[in-house]
Formats: sequence, C-alpha cells, structure tokens
Amino acid sequence: MKKTLFFLILVLTLALALPAPAEEGGTLTVQGSATVALDAEYATLSVGVDTESVNVADAQQENARLMEQVIAALRDAGCAPEDMKTGGFNVYTSYAYAYGDGGAESRTVVYHVSNSLIITVRDISQIGAYIDAAGNAGANQMNSLTFHSSSQSEAYDRALTLACADAKAQAELLANALGVKITGIVSVTVPRDTVVYARAAGAMKTNAAADEGASTAILAGDLSVSATVQVVFGIE
Repeated sequence: MKKTLFFLILVLTLALALPAPAEEGGTLTVQGSATVALDAEYATLSVGVDTESVNVADAQQENARLMEQVIAALRDAGCAPEDMKTGGFNVYTSYAYAYGDGGAESRTVVYHVSNSLIITVRDISQIGAYIDAAGNAGANQMNSLTFHSSSQSEAYDRALTLACADAKAQAELLANALGVKITGIVSVTVPRDTVVYARAAGAMKTNAAADEGASTAILAGDLSVSATVQVVFGIE
C-alpha cells in the first residue's frame, strides 16, 4: 500500500513539473481606421451673457435684461424661437482685493451670473449675422461654434466599413511578411463613440471692426467622421 501511494505521488509530481504543451497557432492584432468627409449642412452656436456685481440681485437683473436684448436681436436677425434654447445658467463668486495705507488688505465678494444660449443655425451663411446681432445686443461670451451634417450616421457606417477593410489589408500584409497564414478572426473591438472633426475658418469681430461696421466672417469647413476597429486574427 505504501509503495502504491509513493508511486502515485511520484507520478503526480512529475506531471506537475512538466511544461504544459504549447497552444497551436497564435494571434495577430491590428487596428484599422478610416475617415469620411462631409459638407456641413447646419451649425450650433453658443453665445452668452456674463454680468458681475457686489450684489447678486443686481447681477441677475442686469443679466436678464441683456439676455432679453440678445434674444430679441437674434429674432430680428431671422433666428426662429424654436432654434434657441438655454445652454446653461450659473451663479458663482470671486473676490476683489484692495490694499490701503500700511498694506492693509480688504476683500470684497463679487457675484457673477452667466447665462448662455444654444442656437441652431440652419442657414450657415447667417452665422456671422447671428454673432453680430448677439454681440451688439450685449452678449459678451462666444463659447463655441460646431458644424453638423444630417448624414453623420451614414458616414460613420461607411467609415467603419472602410476601417474593417483597412484592418484586413494590414493583417494580410503582415501575415505575408511573417510567413504565416490567417486562420480566422478571434475578436473584434469597436469604440462606441463616433469621432467627428469640424474644420472652419472664422474671425470674431473686434471693437475696432464693430465701429467700422465690419461683419464677422465665418467660412464653413468640412466635417471628418472617423471610425476605428481593432481586430485579432488567428494565425498558424
């Protein structure tokens, strides 16, 4: 019995000490990418009013007055009410410091009220006019200008298809260079976010230009919709 038990322990010990057999084949990981260009069809513009006062009520009242002027000016410029919505409203504080004789320091709380509008500009040629109207009416924050296309979803599908083709072409090239054979696809990973790059040229009007009656020049650029895919291929 003791000999049998010793023999079993010896067999198990040797089995555990031996290296595991190597898996057949291997993998090749590549990342494919592609970009599809689109013409911009419409834009979203964010403008805002920022006011400040040592009295929060005064800052709020002045902000409301200026924002009413901005909205009215945008309507007069041709922007439909349904194309304007509040982008954000915020009240925050800062401190104003003063130094008297002898270096004595005093600190005053300053209240800031910030209110912004998101404007959908359906006619891109009107972007400059909207910026001018808002600025002349009291808007002192021009936060963002983004171009869009109604075909972005279809463009992403096209870019994703091209990205897969790019990944396949890279894998075939590497396999040939390495002298291996592709046996199939092990896994595919696709980022869920669509990447859209918008390129536009524009110039914000300075006070000097405003005095001369010059208008803001905005040139619509193109949109670039990109897709990326990571593919793991089996090889032998």
